[in-house]
Amino acid sequence: MYGNCTVVHPENIYIGKNSYINGGYICASDSAKIVIGDDCLISFNVHLRTDMHNYMDRETLIRDQGFTHKDIIIGNDVWIGFGAQIMAGVKIADGCVIGAGAVVTKDTEPYGVYLGVPARLKQYRE
Repeated sequence: MYGNCTVVHPENIYIGKNSYINGGYICASDSAKIVIGDDCLISFNVHLRTDMHNYMDRETLIRDQGFTHKDIIIGNDVWIGFGAQIMAGVKIADGCVIGAGAVVTKDTEPYGVYLGVPARLKQYRE
């Protein structure tokens, strides 16, 4: 890990061989983990967080509805660009590229290039 990197619940964060993180917010929870595979490149200001607010009950304030906790799994040989966000419960498949500023809300396909908000498959690596 390099630069300014905030890590929460490091006991639930697993980083593979030859992977690096250039800074950002890597937030596991006490009941969900972040797994980063081998040979991954994670750029500056990337946000990984395994919990999210519950919000569906209109009769209860959002702040009083608690959280849902889900693992984030990142495969091998993945490049996540500057400022991307990987949401709770997402699995990034092997070989993916996640573009700068993308917000990944769903699982990806192997060797896909994902861009945008929400992130969508643009093409496959050749």
